[in-house]
Amino acid sequence: MLIPVLAIVDTLALVGVAAVIGRKFFVTRDRGFLWLFAALVVWPVAQLGMFFGYSRWVDTVPTIGSLSSGELVSVVLYSLDFIERSLLIVAILMLYRGSKTLRRTDEYEVSTVPLHPLPEPNI
Repeated sequence: MLIPVLAIVDTLALVGVAAVIGRKFFVTRDRGFLWLFAALVVWPVAQLGMFFGYSRWVDTVPTIGSLSSGELVSVVLYSLDFIERSLLIVAILMLYRGSKTLRRTDEYEVSTVPLHPLPEPNI
């Protein structure tokens, strides 16, 4: 009973994250949100498909070189985690660079002319 509930909660969380990131991307058009979408939504879904494929071929390959099947699974899992962290780092750097660029342009676009000029003093 617990596993289906966790699967539903995980799916709802992925849909929620996808909706928030998608909305933020369409508002800002910042490419960093596409990388964030890839790291937080696309990659976990791709990993799920990969896990089902791994269960089929890990049992058939007893050893590869000096690696046992357990070590092979560990290497594959660490590799997948490394790819996910790399996607997150790229997304964070792109978002930081985008916000830094926006900050610089905002400084130059600030007008020093008041919106409502003060009346001239009567001397």
